[in-house]
Amino acid sequence: MSKDLKVLWTENAIQDLLGIKAYIAQDSIDRAEEWVFELYTAGESLSRLSGRGRIVPEFNQINLRELLIENYRLVYRVKSTSIEIITVFEGHRQLNVKDVKK
Repeated sequence: MSKDLKVLWTENAIQDLLGIKAYIAQDSIDRAEEWVFELYTAGESLSRLSGRGRIVPEFNQINLRELLIENYRLVYRVKSTSIEIITVFEGHRQLNVKDVKK
């Protein structure tokens, strides 16, 4: 049985969620709240299923992974005792080195 890992959201990832919410809320506050909750829940689910995301193609590092959630990418780093959510952004963009600060 695998142990649960602690999910830690970086300030950058939290700001990403707030930005996504603000953008969608221009059309629908309810949909914005639902969507951000869905993204958040997906991130939190990594506590038990940390290996389910794919390796980020731009970096090809085993511990840097992402979940694809519709047209968004939730990028996270797997550590020995935790999962660090690094960023959440629209999938048409490439992940930059500056987004993956250590």
